[in-house]
Amino acid sequence: MEGYDTVLIGSFLAFPSFLNSFANLNDGGTLEISAPWQAALGNGAYIGEILGLQATGWICDKYGNRVTMGIATTLMIGFIFISFFGQSLGAQLAGQILCGIPWGAYQTITTVYASEVLPPSLRGYLTSYVNLCWVIGQFIASGVLVGFTERTDMWGECCTTIWA
Repeated sequence: MEGYDTVLIGSFLAFPSFLNSFANLNDGGTLEISAPWQAALGNGAYIGEILGLQATGWICDKYGNRVTMGIATTLMIGFIFISFFGQSLGAQLAGQILCGIPWGAYQTITTVYASEVLPPSLRGYLTSYVNLCWVIGQFIASGVLVGFTERTDMWGECCTTIWA
């Protein structure tokens, strides 16, 4: 999920339907998101990931890996609605920061949990597979973006946001 989302979010700033919804006309008459908003949207998820990385260690010590993963997944289900239904750049930024918290948990917990539940002879394969899943997610995100580039209506944005 984290590999998929990082490619998708980084590409939204130039995505036609995202620009139609959130950009302003610049002096040349083209749609553009201002540089401060581009920086904020590009880095918002990283802020949330740092918070998630820090909180995950404490939560994992107190409740365990499985409960922490369940909490992160439940939070992701709730936070994705902010990005999906957000009608302003501020709501999109809030959604990215909040979605970054579970992504930070996923980054921290996946390989640790995989190495704890498997026998030593299989740990290397599964921990490598976690990284492979991130790369596969990046490929899938690229395909989704290419498939929806021609859509300039609200569904071009929604169909890619719902997967984030």
